[in-house]
Amino acid sequence: MPPKINAPFVEKVLVRFIRDELGKCGCKKGILGLSGGLDSAVCAALAARALGPQNVLGLIMPYGRAFPEDVRDAENLARRLGIRHETIDIAPQVDLYFAAHPTTSRVQRGNKMARERMSVLYDHSAREGSFVLGTSNKTELLIGYGTIHGDMACAVNPMGDLYKTQVRELAAHLRVPAAIRRKSPTAGLWPGQTDEAEIGLAYEELDDIL
Repeated sequence: MPPKINAPFVEKVLVRFIRDELGKCGCKKGILGLSGGLDSAVCAALAARALGPQNVLGLIMPYGRAFPEDVRDAENLARRLGIRHETIDIAPQVDLYFAAHPTTSRVQRGNKMARERMSVLYDHSAREGSFVLGTSNKTELLIGYGTIHGDMACAVNPMGDLYKTQVRELAAHLRVPAAIRRKSPTAGLWPGQTDEAEIGLAYEELDDIL
């Protein structure tokens, strides 16, 4: 397994990192996609500490009503952290595209959803004058488990040097709700999809290998 982290120290380093990186460009606001999952919850908690809750916007971007529990968890987290949040349904633009260009591939549809979410994030970052904060961890980055120009796009990625199991440690320290910490990790590509089923390994095993 990757070494255990000193969670209070890591929190201090990453909070300072977010504040300093945005500060280099004179930016005081951050924006991120809130999925209701672990990684975005940890990123949101760090951003709220670094920038102040009023300077963080979490966009919740479900595909229709496909993930009601995740939407609820994301909304509850935003309220708990005191950050601003907005829910934007990406189904209209995704459905319109695939009505004109049909596919039977769930992966294609899932990647399109990820890119639509990032497109919305960057549009709102321009409106807000804020930087897009990434939510990818080191495990995902090392094996390429993400969507190019989708969830892998960002201005600053605070957790890019933490393995998934270390993100879980940090989440417990930051008091991310247990309901989020206990979830099976998923990219939200389609109902029932989980990271570990697609990868073929549990994150504990994968992190040990990496």
